[in-house]
Amino acid sequence: MLERTAFHLSRAYVVPIIVVTVAVLVAAGIRLLSATSMVPLVPQPEAITADRTRVSEGGEVTVTATWQEPAEKPNFMVVMDTHAVDLDGYDLVQLAALRVDNGPELAPVRWDAPAGGHHREGTLVFPPEYAGKATIDAQSRTVELIIRGVAGVPERIFSWRW
Repeated sequence: MLERTAFHLSRAYVVPIIVVTVAVLVAAGIRLLSATSMVPLVPQPEAITADRTRVSEGGEVTVTATWQEPAEKPNFMVVMDTHAVDLDGYDLVQLAALRVDNGPELAPVRWDAPAGGHHREGTLVFPPEYAGKATIDAQSRTVELIIRGVAGVPERIFSWRW
């Protein structure tokens, strides 16, 4: 009788143990799937933090570009942050370009940014007109701000599409 009771008790624990084990395995699988789905398979050159803001990290410098007035004006707030590089030597008038709808690259007309060492922030302004028409108009579909050569990164492209 003692053997029968021991067998009955161990059988009574088998079902709950199986249920708990399956639940743990399912939860771990769901967590693993959700974690891997958030990791991009291809490295992304920029991250989108808000509707008008784009971010690029590389060469120990984070560059953030915010399109100031997307209603057809090519003005961008550019912030460069680092702990390792002196950013005062980077003149974005020489290093930046604007491309609209795969057209020609346009040079900025000014970079209003005071010296800041490891933190530079300022407005990068492009011409409002090119070849007798607005640089960005209602028919424009893609705007790309290109910044080259900051902290060893050959090219950072910040894109806005609609």
